[in-house]
Amino acid sequence: MKLKLLPLEEERVEKLKWLKEKDFFLVSDTHFLHDKVEQYEPFRKRYIFEGYPSMEDWLIDKWNQIVKKDDLVLHLGDFSFKEFDIELLELIIDSLNGKIFLILGNHDKKDFEFYERHFYFVVERGLYTPNWRGNFGKSHRF
Repeated sequence: MKLKLLPLEEERVEKLKWLKEKDFFLVSDTHFLHDKVEQYEPFRKRYIFEGYPSMEDWLIDKWNQIVKKDDLVLHLGDFSFKEFDIELLELIIDSLNGKIFLILGNHDKKDFEFYERHFYFVVERGLYTPNWRGNFGKSHRF
C-alpha cells in the first residue's frame, strides 16, 4: 500500500530528498539581533577589530564570503534571538546567500508561518530524525 501525501507534504519530501543528494553547509546559533551575545561568546567582538559597524554586518559578510547563492545551508536553530525588529530580521535573512533549511531552536520565537515565508525549508521544534546521512565536507570558522 502506497501512502498518499498531501501536496504540501510532497513538496517538503522533495526538498528533503534534494538536500540528501547535495553537499551543504552546517551552522547553528547565529543569534542575530542578540544584543548581549558577546557576554556569552566573546569571540564575536572580532567584528569591532575587523572594522564592521555591527555583529550582524560581520556575520552576514563572513557568511556570504563562504556560502554562494545556490548553496544549501542547514541551520540547526537559534537563528535569531527572542524579541526583535521584524523588518531588520527580514533584511538580514534576505542578505544571506544560500537556500537555508532551518530547524527552529528555542530562541526562534516567531510563529512557524513567519519562518516558512522567509526560509527555504523549516522544521518545527522537536525530534526530527531523517534516515540518511548528509555529506559533510570542509569546515569553516569565521
